[in-house]
Amino acid sequence: TNNNPFILRTLIEKARASGETLYVAFVDISNAFSGVNHNSLWLKMQHYGLTGPYFD
Repeated sequence: TNNNPFILRTLIEKARASGETLYVAFVDISNAFSGVNHNSLWLKMQHYGLTGPYFD
């Protein structure tokens, strides 16, 4: 969405200010797994703790 660049920049600035390492991954699954139920995939990701406002 339009908020993603702002969110990423904010995370980078916070990591730099605190001296922490920031790991970022960009994953576009919109067409990569046409045979996979995307709702099930998101539920599995949530199960493993991959949640929050950064998953849009």
